[in-house]
Amino acid sequence: MKNSLQKIKEFNDNYSNTIQAIVGFMHIYKYELKKEKNIDVKLFQGRKFDKENDKENFATPDIGILINEKSGVIGEVKNSFPKDTSLWKEDFLQLLQYDDNLIGWPVKDEIIPLYDIVLLVQDSRSRDVKDYFLNKKDELKFNHPFIIIEYGRSDEAKHFFRFRIEYGKLSDTLINDKIYRGCHIAMENIAPLLSKIKIYDSQPSLSLMMWLIYLCMFDKATAENKYRKLNKKTKIELEISIDEVVERLYKTYSFHSFHENHQERQPKFPKKEWVKQAIIKLVSIGEVRWKDEFHEEFIFILQSHNENEKEHYEEKCLSEENDVNQTTLNF
Repeated sequence: MKNSLQKIKEFNDNYSNTIQAIVGFMHIYKYELKKEKNIDVKLFQGRKFDKENDKENFATPDIGILINEKSGVIGEVKNSFPKDTSLWKEDFLQLLQYDDNLIGWPVKDEIIPLYDIVLLVQDSRSRDVKDYFLNKKDELKFNHPFIIIEYGRSDEAKHFFRFRIEYGKLSDTLINDKIYRGCHIAMENIAPLLSKIKIYDSQPSLSLMMWLIYLCMFDKATAENKYRKLNKKTKIELEISIDEVVERLYKTYSFHSFHENHQERQPKFPKKEWVKQAIIKLVSIGEVRWKDEFHEEFIFILQSHNENEKEHYEEKCLSEENDVNQTTLNF
């Protein structure tokens, strides 16, 4: 049981670390280019791009940065790699899908002439990943600038999130010079964003989705002045529909605020099926009951569990294999 709980926690930590890497990397461009060049970059996550040379498929990168009408950055975050290095090629082939003239940038004709392709890798594997790429360089040829960047956390007296270039050169010389030498971002500078952004375009674990629904309902109770100090003897019943939960989570806990001024091509996350799956589990543990026979509306029983709420749902999902199997944990 302890091992299963640890796997759930590791999955959730990896999910959170990916979001931190996305936000931290975007913050460098947003802050530095505004400060030094007065450029207000556009940011987006999970944006749907068409491919000029592959009409049947599309790309949804983790990171999207539009610097100006002519240049930008596309990127993926890999918080873990399989132990079997023979499987790494698949990750690079995904990046090669972006090495096309992507259509869908928030500019007039939806195409820009230059964009970098970046791979963000956790520092524990960055050197191995770079060496792998160099050994396969003849097979993995990029036409666009390709850059491998390591990231990690420094939990000293002051918490930092750090980035450093392992391979390649970013097209923007200001940002390249900063990250090449090693860029440290104080967590307090991005904490306001991280306190809200808790979901991206990859499906979270079942327990994490349940916790996010709890936060959503807590927000609803507060907004409706129904909140009072909760304990095990105090419960608040809140009526809501699945569609409203999806909308609330999308606007409050996703990257919605990053691209609310250019929402075209931005899929809505979380997906409804992710939310419904979590609600079904909440029904099974007695924290939700259905209001209608179609299972579209429900009553959430908001209560305190006298513990860390996130850990409460992790423990409730110990019997759910798919909670840790939605994404393979590899180190």
